[in-house]
Amino acid sequence: MELDFCPQCFQAKEGNFCSKCGFAISSYSAPGTALKPGTVIDGKYKIGLVLGIGGFGVTYTCCDIATNTRYAIKEYMPSGIAVREESGKVSVANSGDKEIYNSGLQAFIDETNTLMRLKGSPGVVEAYNLVTDNNTAYLIMEYLDSITLKSLLKQNGTLSSEFSLGILFKVANALNAIHAKGLLHRDISPENIMISNDGNNTVTLIDFGAARVFVGGRSRNMSRVLKPGYAPPEQYSEHGHHGEWTDIYALAATYYKLVTGKTPPDAPTRLQNDTVRRLDKDYVGVAPHIGKAIHKALSLNSRDRYRNMTQFAAALKMKPDDRIFKDEDHLTGTMPKTEPPPPPPPPQKNENAFSRLWGRKSGSDSVNSKSSEGSGRRKSNLDMNIRRRNDLSHHEVKRPFVRIVRGAT
Repeated sequence: MELDFCPQCFQAKEGNFCSKCGFAISSYSAPGTALKPGTVIDGKYKIGLVLGIGGFGVTYTCCDIATNTRYAIKEYMPSGIAVREESGKVSVANSGDKEIYNSGLQAFIDETNTLMRLKGSPGVVEAYNLVTDNNTAYLIMEYLDSITLKSLLKQNGTLSSEFSLGILFKVANALNAIHAKGLLHRDISPENIMISNDGNNTVTLIDFGAARVFVGGRSRNMSRVLKPGYAPPEQYSEHGHHGEWTDIYALAATYYKLVTGKTPPDAPTRLQNDTVRRLDKDYVGVAPHIGKAIHKALSLNSRDRYRNMTQFAAALKMKPDDRIFKDEDHLTGTMPKTEPPPPPPPPQKNENAFSRLWGRKSGSDSVNSKSSEGSGRRKSNLDMNIRRRNDLSHHEVKRPFVRIVRGAT
């Protein structure tokens, strides 16, 4: 069915391209099993384009039909468990997975209710409403005109240590508010951190992962519900002891990624052979106290990490008045340290006037020969040189321009 509106900004269609935002309306179609544009949820929210598809949900733009306000809407739909019917309803593909699906759905609802209690918290996406429809649940959130850190890294390769530290501070503040409510994020990564496009570089944390942890814990394949490199060892176990230190590990791993451009090795690999080094040892611009704090936060044993964000912030020497994002130069990547160049070779000792006079090259004096040749040989050679000099004194010899000190070694 041909769209009669722009699925990005919901402006009425006037041509193939939106006259307001420039979106290519005619070429858009919903990917995979996502809801089609124009689908109405709970009789109130009209679905637009797909913003992202994850292992446990699909996020779209949507418009409140009554107020014409644009939002983002996230649908609970765990891949591999749920399927889309022609009517748009969600059902469970395997009857044996129904309990898992329902448990995950309830966790999604509970998590969303907690997120809504965080309304107004700095650095946390605003949650406005929770509705159920199509045999699943939908979270209505603020629409963010932002870019993910993941996309920013694709554009720049790496980010400077100062810019990355500013991001870390902002996310740490948001997590501190979340932890104070007794909630964990469990899915911190560059993919779930947004930077605004308005020039203010506002940092917003999105996509809480409690549902994926709950469902993952009740399914056998843990690797598909975790982000390798960002998930600490305790998230790989159904009985792992989660706490604030779990988010601290993921936040430190995110900083590692921003500065190096590389995802840290996943926890199982590190448990076998840990190759993660302190960043200040390998990258210019990372202060020693920062490298030390990040390394501790990346400890494989949760007991060796900081217990809360307050401790982590203290180790980073984070202050409430820290200024970040002072200019766009902070996007410049952090340069890896290189080994110092080898010292230059000693200068070649050219033949000088002294050596021309005595028929030797500078530095090859028998007086300066190896000590192992013995003092007797040195004395004999010195006597020979003196005799040669006395013989030359009977002839007319044009003295060189340097001063000759007799007996000089």
